[in-house]
Amino acid sequence: FGGQAVIPEIQATLARPPRSPFSMMKAIGVSYVVVFLTYYSVGISGFAAFGKSVEPDVLLSIRRPQVLVDIADVMVVLHVAAGYQVFAMPLFDVFEGVVLRRLSKAPRPVILRLGVRSLFVFVTTFIAVLLPFFDDLMGLIASIGLMPITFILPSLLWISSRRPEGFELWVNVVIAGGSSLLALVAFVGSVRNIIHDASEYDAFD
Repeated sequence: FGGQAVIPEIQATLARPPRSPFSMMKAIGVSYVVVFLTYYSVGISGFAAFGKSVEPDVLLSIRRPQVLVDIADVMVVLHVAAGYQVFAMPLFDVFEGVVLRRLSKAPRPVILRLGVRSLFVFVTTFIAVLLPFFDDLMGLIASIGLMPITFILPSLLWISSRRPEGFELWVNVVIAGGSSLLALVAFVGSVRNIIHDASEYDAFD
């Protein structure tokens, strides 16, 4: 759901930018429908099958058939590998610019990109492995970052810029208000989980 954060970057780097913003809006709409159906079907079915004992990573709750689990693991790796490149691209550009400004002689672009991006991936992966409470932090980060950027601010900005009335206004108000409530509940729950599990945390656990 956080894809809209990199939409300007994607649109700016297209070989042929769309003539109308409505082209991107259609693509975003289709993407959100696919994401909604995929994520919510997995979440609902996982909770229906395993109840509150379901693991944060639902694949850890599935034991058989092993072939299905292996295929799902491969799909997750491909998804993360592709998505990571898109989401990290703006950061890659920033860090590469910083390195270029600090060097007296600019290296070859391939060498620069390989070095900066490899170091970035190594550092972020190391931090992720270092934090055994990664699942709890994901909920906390989503409540203070993903929810406002993805669901709350767009609705409020739409109301501010378009001045909708009637049904359209109430739809945006409900989205912003409901998302705010969900973000608050997620924040409280994540903080509670972090405090509750703090005594059992070990680095690299």
